[in-house]
Amino acid sequence: MSQQKTEASVFRICAAANGWTVIKFYCRKSVADFAARDDALEYAIALAQSQREAVVEIYGEGGLLEARSEYAFGTRDAGRK
Repeated sequence: MSQQKTEASVFRICAAANGWTVIKFYCRKSVADFAARDDALEYAIALAQSQREAVVEIYGEGGLLEARSEYAFGTRDAGRK
C-alpha cells in the first residue's frame, strides 16, 4: 500500500485596490475581499484550519512576503516564518 503525498492548500493575503484579498493560490482565485487586513487574516486562518494541510502567507502592500504560517490536521503548527 503506498501513501500519496498531499499538497498543502496555500491561502495568500494580498493588498488589493479597495483593501485586502484572500486568494487560494493554486486556483489563482480570489476567495474573499476585506477592507481590513486583520479581517482577511482571520478568514484565511479559519480556512487553513479546516484543511488537512495548509499555509497562510501574508504579502504587504509592496508585494513582499511578510509572514508565513503552516497548519496541519486542523491545528496550527509552529511553522511561522
